[in-house]
Amino acid sequence: MSNIQSVEQQLKNAGLLIEKALTFGKLMRVAATNVHGKRKAKAGWYALYEYTRKNGEVIICGAFGNHTLTIQETIKNDIKEWTQQERDEYRAKMLEQEKAAEQATKDAQYACIAKAQKIWPNLPDTGVNEYLNRKKIKGFGVRFCKGQLVIPMFNKGELVSLQWIKPDGQKTFMTGTPKKGSYFLIGKITEQTNIIALVEGYATGASVHMATGWPVFVAFDAGNLEPVAVQIRQKFEHIKIVICADKDDSRVGEQKAQKAAQAVNAVVVLPVF
Repeated sequence: MSNIQSVEQQLKNAGLLIEKALTFGKLMRVAATNVHGKRKAKAGWYALYEYTRKNGEVIICGAFGNHTLTIQETIKNDIKEWTQQERDEYRAKMLEQEKAAEQATKDAQYACIAKAQKIWPNLPDTGVNEYLNRKKIKGFGVRFCKGQLVIPMFNKGELVSLQWIKPDGQKTFMTGTPKKGSYFLIGKITEQTNIIALVEGYATGASVHMATGWPVFVAFDAGNLEPVAVQIRQKFEHIKIVICADKDDSRVGEQKAQKAAQAVNAVVVLPVF
């Protein structure tokens, strides 16, 4: 497989839709697929350049990403017998591409935040929702749009994105969502609050809140439990944190919950079926 074929395959594996010849020397935005395989315009990006070795061989290097899948990677090359000068030049070029990648991510996040803050105020806060009815839960602070449940995502008090849940439970985030550390709070925290719960998804959070009356932070996925837990602990030093982990065959939810609990001295509980 040639270098360019390898590069194209890496981009495609990340969900980028490469529909014309690759462009070099500048940041390119392209369509990409989300977790459900749906095409999203300008959700993908790449920044590539051609590096010519001393032996005349041309190597394609750079970085790429897919905002809908929170992917940000550098091009992988299996090149042997580099000279020290080539290594130094290559690292300098890669540093340039990493900076371009960071800027692309920031641009997507800023656009996401602006769009979420524009959409959210215009959504109705009442509605009949099949997802809520099937889960037998209430809508706490949520809104509705064409049959979908819309959950706001906050980070340090700022609205940064929206999660959309279809009637069948399919979940999507806005392109560019800055997910790390983002949360949604169900209920209120008062001077009398002595327990705060932390969960992955909205349905679990609503169920816990309805059963206990505790305020509940929704982290949106297992990997985000620890960043949200750290924020909670920083703001509420002496309140007990109970992490209500998802129980699945992979045990990922439980493992991530345990890791988050260790970081903030919290307690983990699992559902009993």
